[in-house]
Amino acid sequence: MTKAHRRQNPAGRKPEEPPTRGPVEITVGRVGARGDGVAEWQGHRLFVPQALAGDRLMARFGARRSDGWEAVPVSLIEEAPGRAEPACRHFGTCGGCALQHMDDAAYVAWTAQVVETVLSRAGLLEGVEIRPLVRTPAGGRRRAVLSAAKRGKRQWLGFNERASHRLVDVNECLVLGSELDRLLEPLRELLAGWLADGQTLDVALTVLEDGVDLVLEGGPEPDLAALEALAAFAERHDLARLTRRPRPGAPAEPIALRRQGIVRFGDATVSPAPALSSRPAGKGRRRWWPRRWRQPRGPGAWPTSSPAAVRSPSRWPGGRRYMRWRGMRGPCGRWRGAYVPLAVPAAASVSSGATCSRSR
Repeated sequence: MTKAHRRQNPAGRKPEEPPTRGPVEITVGRVGARGDGVAEWQGHRLFVPQALAGDRLMARFGARRSDGWEAVPVSLIEEAPGRAEPACRHFGTCGGCALQHMDDAAYVAWTAQVVETVLSRAGLLEGVEIRPLVRTPAGGRRRAVLSAAKRGKRQWLGFNERASHRLVDVNECLVLGSELDRLLEPLRELLAGWLADGQTLDVALTVLEDGVDLVLEGGPEPDLAALEALAAFAERHDLARLTRRPRPGAPAEPIALRRQGIVRFGDATVSPAPALSSRPAGKGRRRWWPRRWRQPRGPGAWPTSSPAAVRSPSRWPGGRRYMRWRGMRGPCGRWRGAYVPLAVPAAASVSSGATCSRSR
């Protein structure tokens, strides 16, 4: 039994049988918030991948979902308007994108419909003006988390398939910014010389103001030769920072800290912990409130060796404090801490705009 089946059947119960084994004819009524077409058949809800509202097709019942069934398309009877040829050759197997089969007009209409649905369910739609979508061009993505695996003599690097743990080997990604896309092949070569057969790790890439932040999570403990190779990689590709986490949740261990690694929020400049949330896109981005940075990040140095304390507060223009740093001694004597937001001053303006690409 797979991990997915254990999550759906925590007591080890037998998976629910579908209402019928043969293909059925369905018509997609709408496209849901996760990009799947939603159809009904005799009171059962089906989720159809890569579908458009109005598509009529034959499909089989697939895996059970909490709110319906996965649909496995068999044949398309009637195609709805608004379909486009996907730009990426990995689309359909790679789980990173879900909507490249939509043309631009259908995509814009879908995003507006998703916002309206959410506001309507919350009772907030009345009197609300929904403004046009803030567009993010292709090649504008500033962060990504990839998976890497060594299988025999081949090094895999890419994203998981849709709703699966299977890995798709990605040679290029049209969504990623050029700073990240050009690192894919060099990263593959670097990991091929480090990982042994069967070993895996995650790779987090983030474009900061002063360079790319690269975090490796998992994988084998690097020996001296591996550390030298990683440091040389950071120098050769002009990375801002290269760090490693032995396991999820563990403190990041610096390998090459060539620059501080900064992000700007209006007039404020912060140095985020490796691989934590950053603005997803460059062009078209809006300001948002920095919630929390979960690493030792006192002003001036990383990692910090100062005692637990409230560190020098950052301030809004006019001297009003908006964030403070709290530190504490964690396991193994390591200093750990976080930037903790205080109450947002009345003068602070946070945009409600959103950036959006067709990545999910």
